[in-house]
Amino acid sequence: MSGSAIQAMNSSLSANKKLLRSKRLFKREKTFFQRKSEYLDAAGGTLAFKKASNEDLVKIRKKIRKQRKKENMIFFAIVISVFSLLSYGVLKLVQNNTFGVDHRKEFLEKQRGEAYLDLISRGDSYFKKAEWHNAIFIYKEAKLLFPNHYDINYRIVNAYSFQCEYEFENCQTAKKLLDALYKKFPDKASELLVIKERLKYEY
Repeated sequence: MSGSAIQAMNSSLSANKKLLRSKRLFKREKTFFQRKSEYLDAAGGTLAFKKASNEDLVKIRKKIRKQRKKENMIFFAIVISVFSLLSYGVLKLVQNNTFGVDHRKEFLEKQRGEAYLDLISRGDSYFKKAEWHNAIFIYKEAKLLFPNHYDINYRIVNAYSFQCEYEFENCQTAKKLLDALYKKFPDKASELLVIKERLKYEY
């Protein structure tokens, strides 16, 4: 076969190869830098960021003040609620002098337990709505009643871990509390492993 014929055949094969469809089933996903380059080209080489106006800043400040006011109202409501429950318990004991010392302790313990469960219920309600900040706030109030209970300490660190995962806040706080729980409750290691996995970037 002559040289010109071979060259013609190679040119034909090369042209046919270009017509074949790629064997790839999926397109390669574009990288962040490729997308960024496309956006810059579309924007004429620059990306303009809107600067917050004084009006926007005022609105943000008002929103923050409103949130703080709401938190303070929740705190006072909790304090009043707990105080009322404990005061009622003490009043009942004073009115009934037939109660012995053991009965009085039992009654107060019962009142404290009811207040504790009520706070946990409120905290769980906020937790289910993904309001991590409010859930943590209520759980801490419950911890004041039973500081060494595993359940309330677990709830606090669990809420912090979700706040870290979804809001990128208090990640180190969550890690420290989790480490403390591992030391204090070594028999709960398997249960705490779920939280540790959520905080894997802190380890």
